[in-house]
Amino acid sequence: MYETENIAIVRRFVEEIGKGNLSVIDELFSPYFISNDDAVPSDLALLKRYTAETIYAFEYTHRSSNYSAQEDLVTVYEERTFRLVNPYLDGQVFDQKLRTIKTYSVWRISNGKIVEYVKGEVLSFEEH
Repeated sequence: MYETENIAIVRRFVEEIGKGNLSVIDELFSPYFISNDDAVPSDLALLKRYTAETIYAFEYTHRSSNYSAQEDLVTVYEERTFRLVNPYLDGQVFDQKLRTIKTYSVWRISNGKIVEYVKGEVLSFEEH
């Protein structure tokens, strides 16, 4: 049963971040969060900044996610199609070229909080 609850936590995080709601990090992440990826900060304030810079750099035209869980680990498979945006120029699109990226990420949940970013990988990247 808790696998379903763990998926719901990670799904909410992914969906809220997709809407630009950074406060969800304060709500869903443990203050003792650890990232095993040098590019993803463990400090929650830095994680919010990193996430903001990441989400505002893209204009998504398509986004889909699939979730699976095994005990305390939740895996997210995502496919996103986007254009690059310059967040420092009022969100102007750099070019009209579409790009599609497929990724997976693994998150550890404990006591209803995201406690660890275990790993993530780019499965494919394509320009249209």
